[in-house]
Amino acid sequence: MNQLLESDSNALKKPLVALWESKILSQVSEPSEAMHLENSLWQMMVILPKYHTLISGNSLERAAETAYLIDSFGLDLRIPKLMKYLIQNEIEIGISRENSPILKFGGLFPDPNIEEKSLKLHEHPHESGLWSVFSAVMLISSGNNDF
Repeated sequence: MNQLLESDSNALKKPLVALWESKILSQVSEPSEAMHLENSLWQMMVILPKYHTLISGNSLERAAETAYLIDSFGLDLRIPKLMKYLIQNEIEIGISRENSPILKFGGLFPDPNIEEKSLKLHEHPHESGLWSVFSAVMLISSGNNDF
């Protein structure tokens, strides 16, 4: 973890990017339709540090880390509840023989700013991966979701 966080302040050193595939369940009429590739898309989340240097060289300082979700297909999707929970809360996975957790994960940012934005950047769900990566690059470069 020390490669992600500053040792003295626990502040995030660099942006974190998460990409995941999501089924467009609200858009399907038959359960079997959800299994087709055209009924899924990629979503993207970027967490920017409190202190972030933009590509322009300017510095950005905020009160807390900011988590951005960009829905590039314009469906007004939101950060999944589990992802939001993991950002804010630590979970323990597994119990060892000594009755201690095997793995602790999450809870890095107990009180982040969370911004969710729906943009219609493309027409077809199969283009969402490309546009998710584009959105991540724009967010990290500009420090905001106004693009």
